[in-house]
Amino acid sequence: MRFRNRSRRTCIEQIKEQNKLLLGNAPESGSDSSKVKSGKPPASLTSLREEFLDYKRTTTKKDGTPLDDETITAYDQQTAELVANCKAKIPTDVTGMDLRR
Repeated sequence: MRFRNRSRRTCIEQIKEQNKLLLGNAPESGSDSSKVKSGKPPASLTSLREEFLDYKRTTTKKDGTPLDDETITAYDQQTAELVANCKAKIPTDVTGMDLRR
């Protein structure tokens, strides 16, 4: 169970970082600060979830193989739970407590 919680936390942190990248904000690690924000309104959590899942479906491991179905299913379940339990409407309003719920 402890491994499962760690995996969930890692997944949620990765989703949050991916949302920041999709919105044009620099990730917390600060890898690329030259991105310019677009004038578009922020996307909804649901639409960003779908973009994230599409991204993960096309992601490959270091050896060139795609992520396995079990991993994609885990991402799908965890992101669905986050969107369902989160009270924020846009990603910038997501708080640490939303991630812990």
